[in-house]
Amino acid sequence: MKIEKKHYWIIGVVAGVITTTGIILYVRHKKKKAAALIESEKKETSQFVDEQGFIEEGENENHLKRDEATGDLFPLQYGSKNESVAALQKYINSTCPSGLKKAGVFPLLIDGTWNDDTETAALACSALRRNKIDRETFERISRDLLAANIV
Repeated sequence: MKIEKKHYWIIGVVAGVITTTGIILYVRHKKKKAAALIESEKKETSQFVDEQGFIEEGENENHLKRDEATGDLFPLQYGSKNESVAALQKYINSTCPSGLKKAGVFPLLIDGTWNDDTETAALACSALRRNKIDRETFERISRDLLAANIV
């Protein structure tokens, strides 16, 4: 049996379908793995923070520490609850409205709680693109808020 031109076409299409299916399955697997990693980080972080946003005594004190000068919790991250998070939420709302609209969380509720919406907004905001805010970054954010007269 001689292989004709139409057979090459069939082989090419089948190979393309198999390759495309493999790529799609690989990308889905990577996304699920990344989502599971983020969820596990959220669970680890939230179990160490109490209602005021401070670490409870005797629980993983190296993970999150209260700043002695201001009483704030740094780094600010998922599960934090305090005035610093409210200031961060104001900054995100004023700096990145288009990024928040694309992420579907505009306007971000300013409640002082770092929840799922704040997490999404912090990652969607082009000025931040992170889910943990250290003291230096927060000081820059505070200066920007004061310069823009955002209260």
